Amino acid sequence: MNRLVWLLGAIAFAYFAVTVPLGKRTLWGHMVRIAKTPEAQDLADGAKETARDVARKAQKEIDDQRREKPATQSE
Repeated sequence: MNRLVWLLGAIAFAYFAVTVPLGKRTLWGHMVRIAKTPEAQDLADGAKETARDVARKAQKEIDDQRREKPATQSE
């Protein structure tokens, strides 16, 4: 029942976000214009770069641990 209520609420929010004008634009229209600003693009680029750095560091640590751990054989 909770899932149904949540789903109906999400559908209603999405419908109103794209159809009901808030000033000159809908909520969706405002969000798209904000996302296209240079500041938002800089933020997204910085977040992507940071995520890549974290992923590289994690992969390096995993690789280092695999090299250090001797292979065990079952007898």
